Amino acid sequence: MQNMLVDFAKKELRDSLLFLKHIIKIEVAEVDMETGELKYLAKAWIEDGSPAAEARLKDRTRDEELSSHELTIWMEGANGVKSSSDWQIVHSVSNSEEVTKVVARSLNPSQVKELEGEKLTPHVALAYPLRFDGEDRDSFRGRLFTILPLPILSSFPLHLHALLALTSSRQNLRNTQDVSTGSREQYVV
Repeated sequence: MQNMLVDFAKKELRDSLLFLKHIIKIEVAEVDMETGELKYLAKAWIEDGSPAAEARLKDRTRDEELSSHELTIWMEGANGVKSSSDWQIVHSVSNSEEVTKVVARSLNPSQVKELEGEKLTPHVALAYPLRFDGEDRDSFRGRLFTILPLPILSSFPLHLHALLALTSSRQNLRNTQDVSTGSREQYVV
């Protein structure tokens, strides 16, 4: 469990805040079972009260919109060293009726109703890295998000968020880059 939390803190924590609306701080810690003492593995946060924190709260499910804001995410590791990353976040919300018409061309009416019932919205957001402390931006690989990061890397230099239709468990999603040679998962498409 500790390895999984350390891995999350290193690889996922910073990006986990990008598309969340109401959460501005995540702390990953372990509790010493004997003393009850907290040992922080990492923290990530957005400064509360910043214009970016306010822009994140906007309801993007109703009105057509194209908007953009910058966001700084701060990180602090177990060693107390702080770093930050700057992002440009772009939100695009399309007209729901127009999107429904386009989707209806490919699906039957019951499938369209099912999608509406799942509250899927025509909202897409992109997060483009502007600056990383101590990290090469040229080696950055974007990911797909449905609010939180999915285990799917893209070849784009940005993260893409949408309310995608997924299985009920993220556990079943596979990233072909994470599959070891010789495992049976390498044959799953």
